[in-house]
Amino acid sequence: MLIGIAHSGLLLIAREMHKVENQKLCRECMAVIRDSARKTSPTEFMMRVADFHYRLHELTGNEYLNDLLAKMHLSLFSREIANRLPIEDWDGYVGNYQRITDALLDCDGDAASQACREHIEDFIRRLKATA
Repeated sequence: MLIGIAHSGLLLIAREMHKVENQKLCRECMAVIRDSARKTSPTEFMMRVADFHYRLHELTGNEYLNDLLAKMHLSLFSREIANRLPIEDWDGYVGNYQRITDALLDCDGDAASQACREHIEDFIRRLKATA
């Protein structure tokens, strides 16, 4: 279900990336993630990742996407998961978001969705490794 929701959202976001102001916002959101890695607390880093999702969803004009994230308690999940991801893995974590961002900037929703699917699989693998 999560992958299906992510796929739909990414397709909608990619359709809006032809606008220069949306490309700028996407780059800024990714820069915040990249810049906060290892420079802030794990919780702060993960909250910036959550912000990435919310801010890019706003580009679609589809209020349901952010309502859904709120119902899934993304911010709470992000705060809680911060204590479980080993910091040495954050380069890979940031790299996954960079691949999603690059695909979005190319207006390629399918590639962004594939990068997201790989990110989720990698994320699950990382969590299992720390269990």
